[in-house]
Amino acid sequence: MESACLHEPLPLPEHTVRRETPDGGQAAVTLYPVFPGIDIRYHDVHAASCPLEPAAPGVLEISHCREGRMEYRLGSRYFYLAPGDLSVARQDVLPTLAAFPTGHYHGITVTVDPGLAPRCLSCFLEAQRGQAGRTVRVMVLGIPNVGKSTFINKVARRKTARAEDRPGVTRSKQWVPVDSTLELLDTPGILWPRFDDPEVGKRLAFTGAIKDDVVDMEELACYLMDYLGRRYAPVLEERYKIDVQPEDSGYDLLEKAGRKRGFLMRGAQVDTQRMARVLLDEFRGGKLGRFTLETVEDAQ
Repeated sequence: MESACLHEPLPLPEHTVRRETPDGGQAAVTLYPVFPGIDIRYHDVHAASCPLEPAAPGVLEISHCREGRMEYRLGSRYFYLAPGDLSVARQDVLPTLAAFPTGHYHGITVTVDPGLAPRCLSCFLEAQRGQAGRTVRVMVLGIPNVGKSTFINKVARRKTARAEDRPGVTRSKQWVPVDSTLELLDTPGILWPRFDDPEVGKRLAFTGAIKDDVVDMEELACYLMDYLGRRYAPVLEERYKIDVQPEDSGYDLLEKAGRKRGFLMRGAQVDTQRMARVLLDEFRGGKLGRFTLETVEDAQ
């Protein structure tokens, strides 16, 4: 039986598989077929443990951890993936269950089936013959203030595209030559024309994807404090040396943090505007740590 070829249809379209976990948590795996025999899978796990993918003989897994931590045991040894780690393993030697000590895991896995990929890739390479000497032109696009221009400057190894830590700096399209074979197109950030869910707009504003001069900074900081107080209270307590109570509103927490920082005005009133700017700057600069602003539960 012949293996699949690049010119044949992919066996499955993009799809998401959701699993119930032994501890009652949730795990979602979104699969993106690239070529027959090559898939990219995004893992979104909120559980203490979860069954792994059914093993397929000879299939290679290349996994990268973005957030959280994954652990599994092979014989008498333990292996783990922490943020930034990369692993390569054969699927048929992996265990059937993985543990997540932090209670969540976000990562990407590329699976390669050597029985299908070589024939598929040979078709792809065959299709590229005759393209030698031509410049490849690639467009880089995304929401504002996520580092598109910075990425282009890193690839080009020079500061060609203007980049700052605020949205709206790139105002027009610009081709940036990397070398004789590659050009990158820097583009202004794009957003949806409107948000059906106001929470989406708030989360984008938290990250700086929306210009600060079109939002109320104090109100935005209160929303952020409320979110962090409900989901990441220990972080606020450690960073701002405050006591987070279940009944505290976002404004209460902003006021507590401002008072602790000494941001006082006349009459011992807290300068919440100043504290709001500090909170958002520290959140966006990574000084508070890494956070998940959307979870599986939020999407349901």
